[in-house]
Amino acid sequence: MATKVRLQSRRHLPRNVVEFRRVRRTLLRGPGCVGVGVMAVPSIATFWSFSAWADRASLDTAIGHHRETTMTATLSGRVAISLVVVYTVPTGEVPPHWGEVQARLRP
Repeated sequence: MATKVRLQSRRHLPRNVVEFRRVRRTLLRGPGCVGVGVMAVPSIATFWSFSAWADRASLDTAIGHHRETTMTATLSGRVAISLVVVYTVPTGEVPPHWGEVQARLRP
């Protein structure tokens, strides 16, 4: 799964860095998590992330986790653009290159 979150303003960056770190730690402890990565680009107030899962059931469980719900509520009103894409790659291609993550999230 890959995500792109562009904030309405750079003033929201510090709080969102903390939130993304919390979510990352939570996801890494989740059953079936193969890996999680987050990349921030402060100059354009944008975060890209990916998470890799052993199977779709593990991903679905993680998405339903309360921390994800909390972050969604926290981001409400601060997000200009939010994109999510779920895709499958061979195990040997994890972790993906950031260029691939960004390409999959182009509108």
